[in-house]
Amino acid sequence: MQVGSDDEINNVAKAALGKALETADYGVAGGDTTYGNQAGRELLEDQQDLRERIKRLEDKQTRTNAEIAELKKSFKVLALASEGYRKIRNRFLETYRRENQLGK
Repeated sequence: MQVGSDDEINNVAKAALGKALETADYGVAGGDTTYGNQAGRELLEDQQDLRERIKRLEDKQTRTNAEIAELKKSFKVLALASEGYRKIRNRFLETYRRENQLGK
């Protein structure tokens, strides 16, 4: 691949910029007034859409984390509450087994 001279590169860059500016106009992208061509405004719209999506995902993650924390708390409360039940249940089963074995 051969690289052109500085003048050639300069001319190509000017031509590309000139072509882009020919189609440039004012428009709205991402809620802001911008100046540029349609492709540039579409990129700005996409960028704004991605920012909004990231914000929604971050909000959802925050809500999910809060829900997980609440579920962990509820699980801990249930686990602690079940200790008393398990002791009573085990005592009942031990007594039941002992009485039924002695009656045989």
